[in-house]
Amino acid sequence: MTDLSTATVTDVVVRMGELAASASADDVLVCVGLGSCIGLALVCRYGRACGLAHIVLPESNGREAERPAKYAEHGVPALVAALGALGVRPDSLDAVLVGGAQMFSMSTGMEIGARNEDAVRAAL
Repeated sequence: MTDLSTATVTDVVVRMGELAASASADDVLVCVGLGSCIGLALVCRYGRACGLAHIVLPESNGREAERPAKYAEHGVPALVAALGALGVRPDSLDAVLVGGAQMFSMSTGMEIGARNEDAVRAAL
């Protein structure tokens, strides 16, 4: 998780496999160039906090990840937990998903973007 306690700028770039959560209205959480990745924003409907995860792949298949949000199965619960640490209850969260593009014009049989979306939705 990106540590925001020492951040000096308001734009926090959430890179591939990373996540960030903030209770500060001054923080702007940003994912750039998602492609087949999913940018998952969880927003407290009472305005207490928000979080962003840059999810790369749908499942780990037992592999360890050096980044907490690399896989949907780990990234979604990790983001909910990060917001919980800021005092946000899971039932107060609204989710916004972006990304999940099909990167090639012809079907490759892998369709990572669609699989990412399905995995994130299932983990929510």
